[in-house]
Amino acid sequence: MKNIETLADFESEFGTEEQCLRFLTNLRWPNGYRCPRCRHDEAWLLNEKKYKCKKCKYQTTVTAGTIFQDTHLPLTCWFRAVWYISSNAEKATAIGLQKETGIKSYKTAFLIFKKIRYANTFDISSKPLQGTVEVGQTFIPIVSYCVNIAVETRKKKIKCIAVSLNEDCNTFVMNSIKKGSSILSKGWNGNQILFVKDYVRGPYTSRLLHVDRVHKNLVRFLNQKLDNKKIRDKDLAESLIREFCQKFNAKIVDTDFYELLQKMVQVKPITDFSDNK
Repeated sequence: MKNIETLADFESEFGTEEQCLRFLTNLRWPNGYRCPRCRHDEAWLLNEKKYKCKKCKYQTTVTAGTIFQDTHLPLTCWFRAVWYISSNAEKATAIGLQKETGIKSYKTAFLIFKKIRYANTFDISSKPLQGTVEVGQTFIPIVSYCVNIAVETRKKKIKCIAVSLNEDCNTFVMNSIKKGSSILSKGWNGNQILFVKDYVRGPYTSRLLHVDRVHKNLVRFLNQKLDNKKIRDKDLAESLIREFCQKFNAKIVDTDFYELLQKMVQVKPITDFSDNK
């Protein structure tokens, strides 16, 4: 696949509806058509998007069962939106997406923006962090608990985070980070035992810049949610931390263009959204 770095690259590969549909079809059925009901591999092509299984007669479309289902926007608009978000990472906004795609309604642009951000966090909670990961532990006064923070980085930028409440550091690392990863930490007494077994000790650092950034954002988020009132409800604190992680990871969007499109095919339709132009 061609690396999409510029607008000219994008227009060359995905400038037409036919190009986008062809690529989406290959993503949906990389080994050829498969009926979603009976898994038969032969179908009649009713139109450019709709298929009818030759065995069970079930009809489906390329976009059915994906985040693109029932969309009223052309695929070129969707692909342009995905390219915009994957290219601009944290700087991407719904207004910027609206200008880039030419969508007339801000409400529609915002919903498309939200859907793509949602898709980018697909299955993220079940996937361990990997590569170079900063790990730190800090006390959060407003919830009266210590939290562990792990930050996966790529090219000195945050790619994904994991946060846990009141958990042993070794357990947190083993549950959140893939074995063999390089871990940067400070003041962690258990790291020598852990590193010898399954992890790589990263270079010494006196400050965990990315962990500090996540910590500040977490404190701000909790203060806003709790109206600056201290709590001792562990279940509520854990729920808020999960919400924070989901929202923080959704904003990062440090995802390759093709990888993000793949996620959008895997994500089930979001039925409570609409994208009428």
